[in-house]
Amino acid sequence: MSWWQRLFGSRSSSEWKPLLLRLRTTRFRQLLRNYGKLLWLLDDAAEKQAGDYVLDRQYVIALAAKLLDLTDAILLDLNAMTERGHLALYDRRDQLGGEIDQLLDPGRASTTMSPDGTGAVGAGTSVPPSSVDREALSRVIADARPLYRGAGLVVCRGLAVGPVFNLDRERDLARLPAQAILVASRLEPPDDASPHLRRAAAVLIETGKSSGPTASLVRESRIPTIVELPGVAQQLGSGTQVTVDADENTIYPGRLQALVDYYRAERVGSDEEPEYRLLRELRRTVFPLTSATERQSAPGAAGCRTVHDLVYLAQHLAADVVVALLSAAPVNAGAATEIDGGAAGRVRLVDLGGALDLTAADAAAPSIAALRSTPLRALLAGFVASSGPAEHPIAAPDLDASLLAAARKDQACILVRGSGATALIDAQLIDDPEANHVYCQFWSSDGAGDGSAARVPAWSEPLARHKFAIAEVAGGATAWIDGRSATETSALLQELGSMCARLVRPAASGRSGAAAEEKGDAGERRSPAGAGAG
Repeated sequence: MSWWQRLFGSRSSSEWKPLLLRLRTTRFRQLLRNYGKLLWLLDDAAEKQAGDYVLDRQYVIALAAKLLDLTDAILLDLNAMTERGHLALYDRRDQLGGEIDQLLDPGRASTTMSPDGTGAVGAGTSVPPSSVDREALSRVIADARPLYRGAGLVVCRGLAVGPVFNLDRERDLARLPAQAILVASRLEPPDDASPHLRRAAAVLIETGKSSGPTASLVRESRIPTIVELPGVAQQLGSGTQVTVDADENTIYPGRLQALVDYYRAERVGSDEEPEYRLLRELRRTVFPLTSATERQSAPGAAGCRTVHDLVYLAQHLAADVVVALLSAAPVNAGAATEIDGGAAGRVRLVDLGGALDLTAADAAAPSIAALRSTPLRALLAGFVASSGPAEHPIAAPDLDASLLAAARKDQACILVRGSGATALIDAQLIDDPEANHVYCQFWSSDGAGDGSAARVPAWSEPLARHKFAIAEVAGGATAWIDGRSATETSALLQELGSMCARLVRPAASGRSGAAAEEKGDAGERRSPAGAGAG
């Protein structure tokens, strides 16, 4: 039976055990904390790879050990939740661990580079070292009249050849051709400019510095870059062919083919620190989320090609356990209380301790005012604020309730069900920032036909603005954030509530979810956090 069938299928109340839900949500929350730690380690390693840090080999070895330890803890929690139902994942973990051990072997070397003719020059071409005439190269360099030699500050080394794109004259960075040499008097790209900037073969700027977001981006993308080049924007017009040698801090007019051949044959990677090469190879083994892990049909262990695949699958399977228990909570047996959520529709709540305060007056028809669970109240506040008038409540068709929750006073696990799209949110909200967290999954049902799959970028964008660690798969996204104050965590939950209201609105209004959302560029994954939410 698929996940979607289990979610919407009928269950008898005799199958449901309140104590089991309490135990499973506690274990799930522990799994999520380890999953969140692993996502932050992946983000931290990506930042280190950008080149702003001095690395040693021990950092890479320690990173690998931490990632595997967290993977072990996640698999342990999953198998505790599923009564040892996924022991096969340990075999895949051991195989991936063996690949990492082989990678960390000092005898293993990295030689992977990308060849190119125009643009950033890489290795792997057919030019053998013996074919490079060094005397001829020396004559070519001696005869060349460099536009700049020894001027400026190198931000990222490398060699590139291509036509100039002068941003001062062209104005629009989005028009930057692939493998062009970007030239500007200054470069302060907007938050959504990184996909355009990554197309550059090299970057030359009159002003600038070796630190900051732009410097990190060019280092991470290995784009040869020189800043502090006086008058370069005036000297180089669009279309001018140049050769940028950021290893030697020199810029030549035209294409120096002998230098290109020499660079391909002998210089690529020779000056890059071995620790950076090792970290890059580790990230290739661990980072990519390669599986087409659609929510209804996740692959088995054999489909997990990376550590990230494996832990994503594990938290996916653990979430299935919680979702199944939440969906089966019966109201008529007294296990769950149905609350009038006003514009949010009906909310089915399982009180795990201190989440609900029912007085004699409201026991028959409880409302949001009876809620004492701080994370659930925050999410509902955002949900209600975006849902429209209370006389037109949102509710997915053919469902008992749009929101299902298991909550304590400071914790909540919430399932939001819409037509063709669903969200699962887990949060803790107290006065201690170190203990606060927010986890969420958004996913689309297969074949919903309402544009719900197109809403995935719209789910990811607001999360990225608040610096969530995000993992995206076909038709869905998972995100985690922790360490925020109670005020910030509450604001994040209100924003999530607003997103959830838009998620299920097509069920009531018939509008396409894609049309209901603001369009945006999902390529920008990290941008400054907003001060408020909602």
